[in-house]
Amino acid sequence: MPKKRGRDGDAPRAPFASPLVCAVLFAALLFLVTALALEGDLGSFLYGMAPTDAPVSTQAPVPAETLPASSGAVPTETPEASPALSPSPGPSDEQAPAETGFQMHVLRVGKADCLLLCCDGQTMLVDGGNTEDEDYIKAYLDARGIERLDYVINTHPHEDHLGALDQIVRAYPVGQAFLSPKTHTTRHYEQLLDALDDCNVPVSIPEPGDTLAFGGSTITFLSPEPDADFGEEINNWSIVFLLEYGRHRFLFMGDAESKAESALRDGPFDLSADVLKVGHHGSNTSSKQRFLEKVSPRYAVITCDKEEEKGEPSDKVLSRLQELDVKIYRTDEDGDVVIRSDGQTLFLP
Repeated sequence: MPKKRGRDGDAPRAPFASPLVCAVLFAALLFLVTALALEGDLGSFLYGMAPTDAPVSTQAPVPAETLPASSGAVPTETPEASPALSPSPGPSDEQAPAETGFQMHVLRVGKADCLLLCCDGQTMLVDGGNTEDEDYIKAYLDARGIERLDYVINTHPHEDHLGALDQIVRAYPVGQAFLSPKTHTTRHYEQLLDALDDCNVPVSIPEPGDTLAFGGSTITFLSPEPDADFGEEINNWSIVFLLEYGRHRFLFMGDAESKAESALRDGPFDLSADVLKVGHHGSNTSSKQRFLEKVSPRYAVITCDKEEEKGEPSDKVLSRLQELDVKIYRTDEDGDVVIRSDGQTLFLP
């Protein structure tokens, strides 16, 4: 059968058979490919042309608490969490305490005590280290923007707990001070009393059962009783208190020894705590087995000095804590120890 002819007698041309049209289309395609390549979207363009048979994930994001920590504070609710400890920051390495949440700073001041507690914008200093720790304590407070101390607690009148406290009181406005009922005749204790008097700081001697609102937390004083049978052993006259914030409990023991521990163990208070500030720098005079079992802490912090000739913390105390599966932090090895809580999760160094 003869082929159909056009008006000129030739076979009809395909729409794209014109050389001019082909050249224009080829140039346009080349321009589009070049532009997409320059913008980095060529892959997306080509991918968008491909069929999308792959299933789309509908899995919900994993909560942060279940993710392994890569740096910084570690939430304790993470199963099997065992974060590596990093060197403690120096006084200038950390920002001011947050306006919300609880922070427990245990300063590295050797075999002495100085703790900074911050809760929802309020501040408290528990003890003041040795006399030579004044500069370090001030630098630590200044680096965190501390301009005022709402409360100061001197757990008992030994120099390694109040040595620099008189100068701290003179350097920062203090709202209220709490002292042990046991007085002393040392120069350091007299200097603290003078500083509190000169700066018009109200002084209270708390009794067991007294409570104090500290930010969003509640502090309950547990010891000592005013008429306790502790004799002249000043350590047993340490102020012991429990701080509760949300679901977390922190027990602060000062230098309380076994006699005070026995009184607490047999007393009316619930001693259970998530975090224990170990009494008397980990000495074997404190942290007896039955007391630790009563407290049942998950974490313990010991203020101590590697150069201490008495060998504190005691190997016996460390062994007791380890047998109870307590995670131990030591200021001689870990530096300044900072533990935080948002009321639901504990964050460790």
